[in-house]
Amino acid sequence: EVQAIVDDFFAETTKAFRRCLQKAVAEKQLTPAMDSMEIAAYLTNTFRTILMLTRSGETKRSIQQHVKVALSALK
Repeated sequence: EVQAIVDDFFAETTKAFRRCLQKAVAEKQLTPAMDSMEIAAYLTNTFRTILMLTRSGETKRSIQQHVKVALSALK
């Protein structure tokens, strides 16, 4: 049951990322050549990784670097 809740949360997170990406493409902030579903899944997985890094005691600087590199994929 808990796993289903977690799965639903991350599925909704992916959908939210996708909507944001589609809006950014519509507003010419991102290139339309990007597959919004693939990028949304990537961002969700990055989010999951950040959660794990936080729980593992990783430094704030290390997590910020991870986020910076992940977001550079959107350029």
